[in-house]
Amino acid sequence: MSMSDTEIVTLLAQTLGADRVDASNQAREIAAGDFFRVTEPPACVVRPRDKGEVARAVACAARAGYKVHPRGGGMSFSGGYAPRSPRSITLDLTAMDAVVEINAQDLYVIVQPGCTWLKLYEELKAQGLRVPAYGTRSGRQATVGGSLSQTGVMLGSSRYGTTTEQVMGLEVVLADGTMVRTGHWAFGPRRPYYRYGSPDLVGPFLGDFGAMGVKVEIALKLIEWPAHEAAASFSFTSFEALHQTETTIQRLGLATEMIGLDESMQRLSMEGTTLGDGVRAIAKALKGKNLVESVISAAKIATAGRRFLDEAAYSLHVVTDGRHKPAVTAQMEEIHQIALGAGGKIIADTVARMIRIDPYPDMDQVLGPKGERWVPMPFMFPASAALAAMERIRAVLEGHRETIERLGIEIGLLVGSYAPALSNLDLMIYWPDRPTALHRATASKEKVAQGERLADNPEARQFLSGLWSELIDATAEFGANYIGIGGPELKFRQGRDPASFELLRTFKRAIDPDCVLSPGAFDLD
Repeated sequence: MSMSDTEIVTLLAQTLGADRVDASNQAREIAAGDFFRVTEPPACVVRPRDKGEVARAVACAARAGYKVHPRGGGMSFSGGYAPRSPRSITLDLTAMDAVVEINAQDLYVIVQPGCTWLKLYEELKAQGLRVPAYGTRSGRQATVGGSLSQTGVMLGSSRYGTTTEQVMGLEVVLADGTMVRTGHWAFGPRRPYYRYGSPDLVGPFLGDFGAMGVKVEIALKLIEWPAHEAAASFSFTSFEALHQTETTIQRLGLATEMIGLDESMQRLSMEGTTLGDGVRAIAKALKGKNLVESVISAAKIATAGRRFLDEAAYSLHVVTDGRHKPAVTAQMEEIHQIALGAGGKIIADTVARMIRIDPYPDMDQVLGPKGERWVPMPFMFPASAALAAMERIRAVLEGHRETIERLGIEIGLLVGSYAPALSNLDLMIYWPDRPTALHRATASKEKVAQGERLADNPEARQFLSGLWSELIDATAEFGANYIGIGGPELKFRQGRDPASFELLRTFKRAIDPDCVLSPGAFDLD
């Protein structure tokens, strides 16, 4: 059956209720792309409140010949949820944001996909619990379901790996509306305390941008909240020294979070920091359970000022935690020995402390310090290949120096090390360009007003799209992986073992033969 946009909107409203369906231009414009690209606006945005409504919406759209693009908080940049056809709907899952169950004895939590990492963090912390890798820095708006669809990393990742590695089981809606559970959860009782015990059917639904199924409930593992933590920051004169320090610390399992910054990223970070940010940080620090430690943290942040990184070509910011204070102290002493042994110098630990004081900062970070557009280009490598890969990236960027300078593009580097032995080189790209509808819906009015003063810059966007493609080609030999890869232009298929790709495509065809869900993702259709 084939329908018009008007007919599918009417049918969805009749099926789910008119308040669940939004065909306004504003909603469609926001759903028409991510932070890097704008594609086709969907016919409408559907906001289900429970998994039954998800199943009915997907089945309804499929029968009408419409594609379905599941979407969480929208904190994406690689085209995975961006509509590719005008005959599509966006499934906005942010209304499904409940923390369904916290099981402190069996150490798992069940959440709906639209739950933000911030909400989950706060509800768990109140009970002295935490997901081991507890989301991305955009977790004020980024959702659990969205992050699992993109293999999110950052908070807790140096010790515990990616957010996807915390999953114990999933409940998903397939393209025909069928609901299935994975992991031990599939055996009946509502106790997803173990992922394995049979062939692992969790994996295909992770990092999938919703192309395999729509996550409607998610079970994550838990740990007790560490009683003690410590932070430190160091400066280095070379990337090589930073990399050596970071990978040694990571290999020994000494840190829970590590963030490395180059000089450009440090400057951009400081330009985006205001006195008000410092005041808010101190207020948050004073809400800590340990008042003495909170006052010390606040005092250090206040006295460090905003120029503590001015002399650092590279900086590393490390947080470690644990159950016993002597153990945490010993870990931090070893971290200092490693950093100083590689030529590092101790600097104010403001950035490191802010990771814990304010793990999910406000969403003005989606625009640059002057309102510029921003996109990260993340490249993940085995730790042994990161130095050579960085040299190749530098060579590519140097070859475009004139164009980069002419277009006003600024590039910073964020370096992460994640368990077990992964190095993430994250190019943070800023360029003068007007904000999109998604930016206007995400950042503050003041920040958006900065961006509105900038001219539309399609030339820069086209250049950056080509640059991203060139960097993917240039780093392929180093075993690069691309976190959040989604759109076909990011070359998921390139260099992949043909038999492995065909197996994945066979699985997709078996459960979604008409490519209803997230068509275009991973070049599977």
